[in-house]
Amino acid sequence: MIESLLIKEYLSFQEARLRFKPGLVVFTGPSGAGKSLLIDALLALFGQRGVEARVSEAVCDFDLDLEPFGIDRDEVIVVRAIKKEKVRYFLGDHALSKRSLRQIFGPKIFYLHQKEQGFFEGANLLRMVEAFIDDPGFITAKEEYERLYKEWLKTKQELADLEQKRRNIDQHREFLEFEIQKIASIDPKPGEYEELMELKKELSKKEKIL
Repeated sequence: MIESLLIKEYLSFQEARLRFKPGLVVFTGPSGAGKSLLIDALLALFGQRGVEARVSEAVCDFDLDLEPFGIDRDEVIVVRAIKKEKVRYFLGDHALSKRSLRQIFGPKIFYLHQKEQGFFEGANLLRMVEAFIDDPGFITAKEEYERLYKEWLKTKQELADLEQKRRNIDQHREFLEFEIQKIASIDPKPGEYEELMELKKELSKKEKIL
């Protein structure tokens, strides 16, 4: 879990220190109070947003595999970001890139926003629900959900293909109807093409003679 957050010189926050208790934490307040700013500052420490605060720091207690990054696992994980001319990230005393932070904390930090497209279609929603459920039957329900979801995606694609075929047929029909109208306006007669070709030949002879 995330145990605390510190931010300095971040827009309307000169300095803010927050300590979180285990379990569900809720930010409340009127519009414009800074709830979204705090969330963005917290996400920025884990590489999921751009860092805007001059100094930001989060203390965490996550079970992380840090060996691939050449970092020894400490009991307490401290993530820092310092912004001057550029942003520098630190995990403990080790400097890291933003990409490495996302790789390390990606399996631990999930974020959803109700205004984002595909809110209920994203894998993050299911991962967040799974993190709060300790029911053995949940895995079975999840597998059934995944099966139905894949079936729904397949059916959705088949429907999209059928609708595209229908649009193509409509366009082709409109083209043919237009061509039929052109032919009808000319009102050709049986054998008229051959007669016109003969007339063309006669006229061609006349031109040569002249």
